[in-house]
Amino acid sequence: MARATTTIKQRAMLAFIIAGILFVAISATRLTYRHWTLKSDLSAVEQEIAELEQEREKLSGTLAALDTVETIERQAREVLNLQRKGEQVVILLPTGEEAPVEGVAAPVEAIEPTNPVKWWAYFFAQ
Repeated sequence: MARATTTIKQRAMLAFIIAGILFVAISATRLTYRHWTLKSDLSAVEQEIAELEQEREKLSGTLAALDTVETIERQAREVLNLQRKGEQVVILLPTGEEAPVEGVAAPVEAIEPTNPVKWWAYFFAQ
């Protein structure tokens, strides 16, 4: 009987040690996986930071270029169609296009009839 209790105690101790080793192995695996995912996330964030830094430098250069008086004046002329005092603006149209004449209405294109009108004409018009 003393021997039976020692084997039961030994088996219980062995089961407890196996459970402890299994717990430690699972915990170590989880921590290793978490470390790996955090490391990959960190490299992705560092790459995004590098891309954003390059974009910021590019935009800073563009801002510095646009901050000059000549550039502001050129943009005002091109985008807003502004002019200086005494200047006359000439607009060149591509070949084949005619400029609209003031006071003359543009020709009205023929309006295509709607489907019900087309069907009415198809069945009842001779």
